[in-house]
Amino acid sequence: MEVEKQQKKEDRRFFTAYRLIFFVTAIGIALAGVLCRKDIFAETIPVVKKQRQIELLLIWAAGVAGVIIFPYIFSWKKRFFSILFFLLSPFWIFLNMEIVTTVTIPENGTLQNIIGVPATTPKLFWINILLVFLLVFLFTVLTDSFCAGPMLAEFLCVLFSVVNLYVTEFRGNAISAPDFMTVGTAMEVAGEYRVALHYRVYLGILIAFVFYAAAFCLRRAVIVHSVKAYLPMAAGGTAIFAAAFYFLVLTGFLKSYGIGVSYFNTMRSYRTSGTIAVLARSVQEAFPKVPEGYSVEAARKIAEAYPSDEAGEKSAGPSKQQPNVFVLIDESFTDLKLLGDFEVTEDYMPCVHSIKKNCVTGISYASVRGGMTANTEFEFLTGNTMGLLSASAVPFQIYVKNELPSMATSMAAQGYTGLHALHPYTPSNYNRVNAYPLLGFADFISSENLPLESRKIRKYTSDDSDFENMLYTFEKDREKNAGPYFFYTMTLQNHSPYDPVYENFPSTVHTTGLKRQYEDVDQYLTLIKASDAAFGKVVEYFEKLDEPTILLFVGDHQPKLTEGFFTEVTGGRRKERDEEGNMILYQVPFVIWANFDIGCTDAGETSMNYLQTMLIDSYGGRLTGYQKFLKELKKDIPVINAFGYYGADGKFYSTDDENSPYYEKVKEYAILQYNNLFDKGNRLEGFFDLV
Repeated sequence: MEVEKQQKKEDRRFFTAYRLIFFVTAIGIALAGVLCRKDIFAETIPVVKKQRQIELLLIWAAGVAGVIIFPYIFSWKKRFFSILFFLLSPFWIFLNMEIVTTVTIPENGTLQNIIGVPATTPKLFWINILLVFLLVFLFTVLTDSFCAGPMLAEFLCVLFSVVNLYVTEFRGNAISAPDFMTVGTAMEVAGEYRVALHYRVYLGILIAFVFYAAAFCLRRAVIVHSVKAYLPMAAGGTAIFAAAFYFLVLTGFLKSYGIGVSYFNTMRSYRTSGTIAVLARSVQEAFPKVPEGYSVEAARKIAEAYPSDEAGEKSAGPSKQQPNVFVLIDESFTDLKLLGDFEVTEDYMPCVHSIKKNCVTGISYASVRGGMTANTEFEFLTGNTMGLLSASAVPFQIYVKNELPSMATSMAAQGYTGLHALHPYTPSNYNRVNAYPLLGFADFISSENLPLESRKIRKYTSDDSDFENMLYTFEKDREKNAGPYFFYTMTLQNHSPYDPVYENFPSTVHTTGLKRQYEDVDQYLTLIKASDAAFGKVVEYFEKLDEPTILLFVGDHQPKLTEGFFTEVTGGRRKERDEEGNMILYQVPFVIWANFDIGCTDAGETSMNYLQTMLIDSYGGRLTGYQKFLKELKKDIPVINAFGYYGADGKFYSTDDENSPYYEKVKEYAILQYNNLFDKGNRLEGFFDLV
């Protein structure tokens, strides 16, 4: 009797505290809704606004009511309700995720506008439910609770959906599994963006609030009551989870049901096939696949046709001696008129447009847009392509774990000095602090050790400041060594976002004749003009230098700007175009310029993996066997990026298209790249590097 009284007393205390916590939470959620109402209903048409306000109020009221009545309901047969809660939770969690991911302004009143295609398509619905249940099951056996397990799963799943929504807004594309390797980098730049409380996010929070109101009433709802019983349950449950995970995620199960990941528009994949299903599908994409027909002997046989140049085999080319080589990869630098014609108040890249002598110019295709700069760096420095890797992987973080041949190692083998890499941001960003040395750079100049004070445009180090640090380092090194010089810089000035108004950087370049004025586009174009002017100063400096010098200036990717601008200038919405139609979003201009005679060539269209070879070949430098292979491959496949390639016939192909007339060439590339990047112990000696 005393035990029962004590138990009831504890229950009353628990529910009193529980109600207090939830009422405070409910008030906080309501205040957030009131204070952020402009953001929540920013894109809502008037007819729907009142309807949504009522819906949100009713869901909030349901959560508050649940706090009051659930304890009385669940006090009867609590274990029954605990098990029922556990079994039904995957359905709730899945719908909560899909609502955050999918909900739009209803245009035709269909259920798909609210809960999405996956929730209304039986096959996709049950696959997603199975995957959510698998997660709930794991957390339940690990927490030994029918209540805590679903609560943890709900928190992580809805958190992912919310973060995914914001990442899509900021970066232009959604998250996939390999992005979890770049969480540190994402956190470093997250503070630069304005986070608005969207309707979807607020709705997701309210739905989660109702879920937790029910869950807390069940208290712990333990499964077993002793450590002896818990350990075998946890071990067995984890083993079941691992086996199911392998079958459902790491085999071809999801692919067999048509679930895939479009890296052109990953959010569209989520909305088409289901958030957790597409995320699970992308896990498989993170693991490097052994190419068809791969063996060390197969790689060696391909490589035999492309021997590396030996010392003294080539003349120094047009420069008569080894020239200094400077690589300037410029953050988000592109010519927006590559997308379509529009009028501007002034030329925003007069220097680049005016270079007509001793140059190679053209258009390069990147594998990224709006972010993931390190992938452009990887393709340029190594000659490898993201087209044969997962488009969402970041090799600097997950693949470059050992020394890897690159342009830096090739230049070092030819006696080049300098070998500096400069990026004026935190050294841990995209793991550059580890990746650069493994790629052969002797020194990494970051925001922590810039020799000259950093001058900023908006919040970022300006290109002008970057290039001044580059030239200062060059001059200081020249006091010690007169040998040929190599310097690599990756700038930061033009990093997104472009919508805040900065007092220290008013827009001076404006678009005209468009349906509306895009302030972010004006700011971006003004930034590009500043980059162009900074590059012009570098050209002017080397024009006066009595040393043969060659520069490569190229953007790393296109920016993430207002979608309405892209729709207007391209003549259609991005999400309505196929992969080939969206390739225009990955074009950036490049200029190779020298202060000695290299002629003047329009190289047309190419891609980042070929630029290194084109740069060295332009002044007659020594080529590795791999660079010779790439030079030959470019004749058949002039452009390749993460989404496919253009053949010499002008047609667009996916890299796994076996009907392509260039499929065997792609297989050769895949075999060599795999040997280079993943088979370190058997890497072909003297093929990827110079000796």
